[in-house]
This record gives sequence, C-alpha cells and structure tokens, in this order.
Amino acid sequence: MTPPTLIPRALGLIRLVSWITRQIERSQWEKAGYQRAMLDQLKAISLAVAGAERAYQEAEKATPEEIRRRLGDDT
Repeated sequence: MTPPTLIPRALGLIRLVSWITRQIERSQWEKAGYQRAMLDQLKAISLAVAGAERAYQEAEKATPEEIRRRLGDDT
C-alpha cells in the first residue's frame, strides 16, 4: 500500500477508536477509577488525529515530485 492509501485508513481507525472510547459509559470509568486516565488518553488521541489530518492535507496537496523527494526516492 502507498502512503496516500494508508493515511486515510489510519485516520479512520483512529476515529473509530475515539468513537468507541466515547461510547463507554462514564459511570463505569468513574467507578473503576479510570476516568482521569481515559481523559488523558482521549487528549492524546485528539492530538494524534489533528496531526494526522494536517499531514494528510499536506500530502494531498503535494506533487508527485515532492512526494518522491520526501520519501527519498531518486527515481
């Protein structure tokens, strides 16, 4: 697979994980004492999604020559 096909799939997977974690009932996390840890994880996921979306947008705008140069391909 090429990076342009992997990036949207990775974004989709990250979004799916984020959605699943939001669906978990809040009271269960509070009772188990994991609410704070989960909030920290959600912040990290949000930052990762934002970074991945920026990278994807940049990759979409890149020309084939720029992509080859970034990947280090001389052909």
